[in-house]
Amino acid sequence: MGIIKAKKIGWVVGSIALLLFFGLAGAMTQGAAGYAGLSLAQAHPLADSTVVDMRTFKTDGTSQVVPGTTITYTIVITNAGTITVSNLFLQEFPLEGLGLDYVTVIAPAWKEAPPSLWWEYPASPPGLSLSPSEVLTVTFTVELASAAPYGSQLINKVQLTEVPGEISPENNRYTDTDIVVPGYNFLHLPLVTKAYGP
Repeated sequence: MGIIKAKKIGWVVGSIALLLFFGLAGAMTQGAAGYAGLSLAQAHPLADSTVVDMRTFKTDGTSQVVPGTTITYTIVITNAGTITVSNLFLQEFPLEGLGLDYVTVIAPAWKEAPPSLWWEYPASPPGLSLSPSEVLTVTFTVELASAAPYGSQLINKVQLTEVPGEISPENNRYTDTDIVVPGYNFLHLPLVTKAYGP
């Protein structure tokens, strides 16, 4: 009787050991397959690895603009990498679409690059410096002429100057496009009165 019990226990223990062995072997195979095509550094990144990843976003909070108004863009720069990046400059290209005839820049903290091809921030070196996870917000303001034609586009592009070692340079540019629409100034609407007979 004791021999039969020992055999049963041995069979159970052996079955569990086999299941564990095959499960571990499968996991190792899947793990190896998951790293297929990666270099050793990619598969096992070092603690001191450096990643340069800057990101730029901008918005004026609308998709429609009215002639004769000022538009302020909010530009957000984020250091999503693992090292501090320095000597950065923002470049604004606000004159595409409508051009100088209809767009006037009102941004004293920015420097114009003649002949009005773009505007740069900050206006002088050494430029911006952002540590990992740091976020910086900058504004850029333009005035839209009263004669700006309805249906035209106000196109405003922003980009960071070249960042050496950048892993995703496409994230360093952003374009905001608005349509020019009619606006109404209710303070200057004519007063309409209606006369009634006695």
